Amino acid sequence: MEAWLISIYLAHQYLVYAVILLVGFVEGPYISMLCGAILVAGYFSFWPIYIALMMGDLLGDVVWYFLGYHFGKKFIDRFGQRFGINERHVERIKNIFQVRKYILLFASKVSNGLGFAIPVLFSAGMSRVPFGQFMGINALGQLIWTGILISVGFFFGNLYLKINGIMGKISMLAAVAIIIFAVLRLFKYFKEKANLQ
Repeated sequence: MEAWLISIYLAHQYLVYAVILLVGFVEGPYISMLCGAILVAGYFSFWPIYIALMMGDLLGDVVWYFLGYHFGKKFIDRFGQRFGINERHVERIKNIFQVRKYILLFASKVSNGLGFAIPVLFSAGMSRVPFGQFMGINALGQLIWTGILISVGFFFGNLYLKINGIMGKISMLAAVAIIIFAVLRLFKYFKEKANLQ
């Protein structure tokens, strides 16, 4: 089975990177950590994975920017609740954009928004932040954020290979699951806190 998957990868590398880009568009942080762990096996090249993950995540940012830019209030009224976007948050973010748009965009990107990335990206479009500036700041933040996530995945993938014995590997996987759960709870906490304000 493993040999079959490797032969598919070797024959269709660009297709594999295109799939990584598309999955990165939908769920960038998780696929970035997974790709970091896969890099340990040595079948993938670092730079194509890194670029595909960055492009996928940035493509998602562009979609939210254009939704805010072109549909703004209509989108909030119709779909905002599904994506954690409401007028109060958007107005507050737009006010911050007047003074600190670069810091807010960069901080939102390198922290994955701590649960409020979508409202920040959407508000950037509504606030008419120039697209070139939006992409420049986001690309810089994405460069750092993707690097961090791949490094985390690579570290745990490498650790997994070095641990001897089934119990050691199970313990390590349990520790990773606990860390991921704690991070998800932290994101949820910040998102709920932002919704209450």
